[in-house]
Parts: sequence; C-alpha cells; structure tokens
Amino acid sequence: MKKFIAQTILNILGWKHVGGFPDIDKYVILDAPHTSNWDFVIGKSIFSAAGIETSLLIKKELFGPGIGWFTRYLGGIPVDRKSRTNISEMMAQRYKEADKLRVVITPEGTRSKVKKWKKGFHSIALAANVPVVIAYMDYKKKETGFFDVMTVTEDVKSDMEKIKKMFADANITPKNPENFSIDSIK
Repeated sequence: MKKFIAQTILNILGWKHVGGFPDIDKYVILDAPHTSNWDFVIGKSIFSAAGIETSLLIKKELFGPGIGWFTRYLGGIPVDRKSRTNISEMMAQRYKEADKLRVVITPEGTRSKVKKWKKGFHSIALAANVPVVIAYMDYKKKETGFFDVMTVTEDVKSDMEKIKKMFADANITPKNPENFSIDSIK
C-alpha cells in the first residue's frame, strides 16, 4: 500500500527518479538541496515507491502522544537536541545493530539559506563505517537521482570539496533557489 500511495503522489506531482538505487543495506543519504517542505514529501515518496525504507533524525518532541505514531511510521529516529549525547556514536550503534538502515540527512539542517552545511552526515558515516549516498532533487526537471556512493575519509575538507564539485557541475534547481548556495558546502 505504501508503494501505491507513494507512486500516486509522484504521478500527480509529475516527479520521477533517474538511475537506479544503491544495492546496499546500510548507508547515509545526503539529500540536497533542502529549501522546501516539499523536499520531504517528494524524497520519501521516491524511496517508498521503490520499496526502500528510509529513516530520518527528528527532534524527540515529535514522538509524543498524538503525533508520535505518525513520526515513527515515517521512519523517524528521535534525537534529544538538548542532550550531550553524541549523535554520531548513537547512530553508529544503530547501524551496527540493524540489518538494513538508510538514514536521510539534509546537511543544510533547515529550509532557509545557510552559510555553511552541517557535517553530521559525514561524522555519522565515518563512525558507522557506512557509505554516503549523495542524492539530489531538481525542481526544474522534476527528477531525483544520485551523484555518487562515497566512502568518506578522515579528511572532511577534501570530502566536502568533492561533494561541492558534484553539485556545482550538475546545475541543480531547488524549489527555492534563493535559499541554496554552492558556497555553503564547506
């Protein structure tokens, strides 16, 4: 049923996924650009239509009575943003215990324009020893796809430069172009 609903949403909106999906059980999905709430709807629908379960980190406050069931249904993993818990270590443990785990992370961390991407996706992938699948959404073409499956290294700056080049070369059109800057990938 999830697949049918997801494909129906994509058909109505006119979106498609180009290329295949990584045949890997565990990875971090770097999903960018993230400039609209529609990014979530489209991204989740793309994976669901393909029968691929994904998870995402969500503030723990959205797991309470009333909405908690829906947050878990969407694949939410609760995060206490006020705690001193190391999220990278917590996620590395989750990856270790899971047979399959694909966590979507938007490195901008918000739909607004940012000066610098957050590097949590990199820290999690490194700690969990899983690859990063670099995904994009192009609103002009109404398509999603993957640039690369990247094994991150200890050299964060070099890895970020490679990612920056992928996005710069691709000329992706976000939903709200004024909220995305290649220069924020540092």
